[in-house]
Amino acid sequence: MNKRFAFLKNTFPFIALICGLLLIFFSFPNICIELFLIIDYVLAISIFVLQFTAGKTSANFYSCILINFYCFFTCGIAIATTRTFLSLSDFEQQLEIIKIIGFWICRENSLSGFFYTLMMSVVLIFFCKRYISRYTEISARYCLDSMNSELFDIDQKLIRKEITEDEAKNQKQQVATKIDYYSGLDSSAQVLEKTITAFILLFIVFTVGGVSIGIVEFHQPWREAMYQYIVLSSGYLVVFLIPLFIVCLSLRIKK
Repeated sequence: MNKRFAFLKNTFPFIALICGLLLIFFSFPNICIELFLIIDYVLAISIFVLQFTAGKTSANFYSCILINFYCFFTCGIAIATTRTFLSLSDFEQQLEIIKIIGFWICRENSLSGFFYTLMMSVVLIFFCKRYISRYTEISARYCLDSMNSELFDIDQKLIRKEITEDEAKNQKQQVATKIDYYSGLDSSAQVLEKTITAFILLFIVFTVGGVSIGIVEFHQPWREAMYQYIVLSSGYLVVFLIPLFIVCLSLRIKK
């Protein structure tokens, strides 16, 4: 089982990236995008529930791997739906949830909405760093210090014949499971942080690209194009940041 998860861990990012880049050449109907978003939210909530319900077992390590899978899946969705997002000239054809969120963010004006969205994203990154830094510090401390101490104690017990070889092997396996979990937690935290940063860059690309396409391709007045695509980009970003925030909250140390 560990070998299978290790194989998936190494291959899934490349598969998700390739699929996302290939799917960017196709336009998806809104129903497909809605289905992708539902799957995205279901995965985020499932990871959150799993992290808070799983015991101190190898399931903890697998939940960290699922966080990595989720991040790449989310990026793949965003890349794959870019063509649909930028190719719809009719504002009414865009997803209703994106328009609702975008209108709420840009209710004063489009420029303020643009900067509100950027500030919200930066604050989210800062929160992620502060929230997970203490957990990653605990993880690093355990892997560097406690691990050697626990393994040494097990060897000493074995020498004193306080435990059998099978018991020593089982205890060392438990230590290895902890190491996998703590190292996986640190990796998941870094991937989450980079994913949120990537979505900020996508937000800027969507906004600039959308405004340019609206003016050049659809012959919209620049004010109309700017308002339309800032509203859509803001709503689009927030739709993806909400589940990312949920996944970020799931990062915690199992006592």
